[in-house]
Amino acid sequence: DYETKKGYKPDMNVATAYDAVMVVARAVEKANALDKGKIKEALAGIKDFPGLTGKLSFNQYGDGGTEALLFEVQGGQTRLIPSK
Repeated sequence: DYETKKGYKPDMNVATAYDAVMVVARAVEKANALDKGKIKEALAGIKDFPGLTGKLSFNQYGDGGTEALLFEVQGGQTRLIPSK
């Protein structure tokens, strides 16, 4: 759908931005509020969120992210190597 709408294939920046928006949306939903303290608390409870770039998890401080990401460049094209 993205390529049809935008005219180009999504790159890693698109995927990580999408994951960021989706995980914050999940935290807001879990917090059931727009209070930053409640959202941070909800974010800390997110474990193994199924993002496009891998599973996202956060610690009690709201720090976290994905598993390590590996990329391959061939012929000027960058692609994510799927984790096993």
